[in-house]
Amino acid sequence: MVLNSSNLKTTYKTFENTVATEKFNAEEVDAKQLKYYAPNIGLVKIGWAGADNNKETMELTDFKILTLSELDKIRSSVFELEKRAYVYGSTPPARTK
Repeated sequence: MVLNSSNLKTTYKTFENTVATEKFNAEEVDAKQLKYYAPNIGLVKIGWAGADNNKETMELTDFKILTLSELDKIRSSVFELEKRAYVYGSTPPARTK
């Protein structure tokens, strides 16, 4: 479900014209995850409502536009992480004694 939200305050700044989404699953109808999106930024806050056992929260605290060089470094790191993810995805789960 998409909800309209006007101003949203975060640690970084107050955003205008934000949009919020409300997510839930059929097994936990009283638990809702709320995600808030700001124009030209994207996801800036995650919250919860109801009887959500996870109570996951996240909030944008800083924002920086990266240079092409900085983006290249990050891109390389992401590809390395992705290679490892394929290895972990094909290994059997850990066992406990």
